[in-house]
Amino acid sequence: MTWSVSHLGPAHDVVGLTYSGDVDRTELVAAFEAAVVEARAHDTWHVLTDLSGLTGGHSLFDLYAVVEGVVGLGVQERFREAVVTAKDSEILANAQFWETACLNRGVSARVFADRDEALAWVSAP
Repeated sequence: MTWSVSHLGPAHDVVGLTYSGDVDRTELVAAFEAAVVEARAHDTWHVLTDLSGLTGGHSLFDLYAVVEGVVGLGVQERFREAVVTAKDSEILANAQFWETACLNRGVSARVFADRDEALAWVSAP
């Protein structure tokens, strides 16, 4: 498995999602589904996603399908995701696409280079 999901509480009522290596469409969807289970279990739709170990493996179409999955849950108003990736990462362009696709569908998402800044933003009410 090239991803992990956990609740970061009690200090932060946030679901943590971490990717590493290549993540194909099947794994991307599985990670999303696991994050949804964790979010429902803790009644929080704030997600901190760490892409610092991600190397690729999926397409922009795959990312857009997951955005549609978020929209399909009907939680856009409660959902907030902070995405952490290095500024010089090859993954940055995909993270920026994700942010734009989310914002265009009414989903709050933002890309950060600093994990502490991302955690502070996603933890805010």
